[in-house]
Amino acid sequence: MATFLREYPGLKGRVSRIVLMGGSMGAGNITPHAEFNAYVDPEAAREVFESGLPITMVGLDVTREAVAGPEEVSNMLSLGPAGEVATRLVTGVAPGEKLFGMPPRPFMTR
Repeated sequence: MATFLREYPGLKGRVSRIVLMGGSMGAGNITPHAEFNAYVDPEAAREVFESGLPITMVGLDVTREAVAGPEEVSNMLSLGPAGEVATRLVTGVAPGEKLFGMPPRPFMTR
Protein backbone atom coordinates (compact mmCIF):
# COMPACT_ATOMS: atom_id res chain seq x y z
CA MET A 1 0.00 0.00 0.00
CA ALA A 2 2.88 2.36 0.74
CA THR A 3 4.24 1.76 -2.75
CA PHE A 4 0.82 2.41 -4.28
CA LEU A 5 0.44 5.68 -2.35
CA ARG A 6 3.94 6.75 -3.38
CA GLU A 7 3.63 5.77 -7.05
CA TYR A 8 0.05 6.97 -7.60
CA PRO A 9 -0.57 9.91 -5.24
CA GLY A 10 -3.41 11.14 -7.46
CA LEU A 11 -5.40 7.98 -6.71
CA LYS A 12 -5.25 8.33 -2.92
CA GLY A 13 -8.65 10.04 -2.92
CA ARG A 14 -10.19 6.93 -4.47
CA VAL A 15 -9.17 4.77 -1.49
CA SER A 16 -12.07 4.76 0.97
CA ARG A 17 -10.22 2.87 3.70
CA ILE A 18 -7.42 0.44 4.38
CA VAL A 19 -7.98 -2.81 6.25
CA LEU A 20 -4.74 -4.50 7.18
CA MET A 21 -3.31 -7.25 9.32
CA GLY A 22 -0.60 -5.96 11.58
CA GLY A 23 0.65 -6.23 15.12
CA SER A 24 -0.55 -8.73 17.69
CA MET A 25 -1.89 -8.78 21.21
CA GLY A 26 -0.22 -12.16 21.67
CA ALA A 27 2.76 -13.96 20.23
CA GLY A 28 4.37 -12.73 17.04
CA ASN A 29 5.12 -14.68 13.89
CA ILE A 30 8.61 -13.37 13.09
CA THR A 31 9.98 -13.07 16.63
CA PRO A 32 8.27 -14.00 19.89
CA HIS A 33 6.83 -10.46 20.07
CA ALA A 34 6.89 -9.05 16.53
CA GLU A 35 4.45 -9.47 13.65
CA PHE A 36 6.05 -10.00 10.22
CA ASN A 37 4.60 -7.11 8.19
CA ALA A 38 5.64 -4.29 10.51
CA TYR A 39 8.92 -6.01 11.42
CA VAL A 40 10.25 -6.35 7.87
CA ASP A 41 9.18 -2.93 6.59
CA PRO A 42 8.57 -0.45 9.39
CA GLU A 43 9.09 2.48 7.00
CA ALA A 44 6.23 1.32 4.79
CA ALA A 45 4.04 0.75 7.85
CA ARG A 46 4.76 4.32 8.97
CA GLU A 47 3.86 5.69 5.51
CA VAL A 48 0.55 3.85 5.52
CA PHE A 49 -0.36 4.84 9.07
CA GLU A 50 0.58 8.47 8.38
CA SER A 51 -1.32 8.56 5.06
CA GLY A 52 -4.39 10.17 6.59
CA LEU A 53 -6.62 7.42 5.21
CA PRO A 54 -9.04 5.63 7.53
CA ILE A 55 -7.36 2.42 8.73
CA THR A 56 -8.73 -0.68 10.39
CA MET A 57 -5.95 -2.83 11.78
CA VAL A 58 -6.64 -6.45 12.65
CA GLY A 59 -4.03 -8.13 14.82
CA LEU A 60 -2.32 -11.40 14.00
CA ASP A 61 -4.01 -12.97 17.01
CA VAL A 62 -7.44 -12.13 15.58
CA THR A 63 -6.62 -13.42 12.09
CA ARG A 64 -5.54 -16.73 13.57
CA GLU A 65 -9.08 -17.23 14.90
CA ALA A 66 -10.79 -16.75 11.52
CA VAL A 67 -12.20 -19.88 9.89
CA ALA A 68 -12.75 -20.39 6.18
CA GLY A 69 -15.52 -22.93 5.86
CA PRO A 70 -16.65 -24.80 2.75
CA GLU A 71 -18.97 -21.98 1.61
CA GLU A 72 -16.26 -19.32 1.94
CA VAL A 73 -13.73 -21.51 0.13
CA SER A 74 -16.21 -22.18 -2.67
CA ASN A 75 -16.99 -18.44 -3.01
CA MET A 76 -13.29 -17.57 -3.17
CA LEU A 77 -12.57 -20.26 -5.77
CA SER A 78 -15.36 -18.87 -7.97
CA LEU A 79 -13.42 -15.60 -8.30
CA GLY A 80 -10.89 -17.07 -10.73
CA PRO A 81 -7.10 -16.90 -10.40
CA ALA A 82 -7.13 -14.25 -7.65
CA GLY A 83 -9.63 -16.33 -5.70
CA GLU A 84 -7.45 -19.39 -6.07
CA VAL A 85 -4.49 -17.51 -4.60
CA ALA A 86 -6.65 -16.17 -1.76
CA THR A 87 -7.91 -19.69 -1.06
CA ARG A 88 -4.37 -21.02 -0.78
CA LEU A 89 -3.50 -18.18 1.60
CA VAL A 90 -6.40 -18.80 3.98
CA THR A 91 -6.50 -22.58 4.02
CA GLY A 92 -3.18 -23.29 5.66
CA VAL A 93 -0.08 -22.04 7.37
CA ALA A 94 2.32 -20.32 4.99
CA PRO A 95 5.51 -22.28 4.32
CA GLY A 96 8.16 -21.35 6.83
CA GLU A 97 5.77 -19.47 9.12
CA LYS A 98 6.89 -19.56 12.71
CA LEU A 99 4.22 -19.80 15.37
CA PHE A 100 6.15 -18.80 18.52
CA GLY A 101 3.83 -20.53 20.94
CA MET A 102 0.67 -19.95 18.92
CA PRO A 103 -1.60 -22.90 18.16
CA PRO A 104 -2.03 -23.93 14.51
CA ARG A 105 -4.70 -21.98 12.63
CA PRO A 106 -8.14 -23.60 12.57
CA PHE A 107 -8.48 -23.09 8.80
CA MET A 108 -10.11 -25.77 6.73
CA THR A 109 -8.34 -27.27 3.78
CA ARG A 110 -9.92 -28.27 0.51
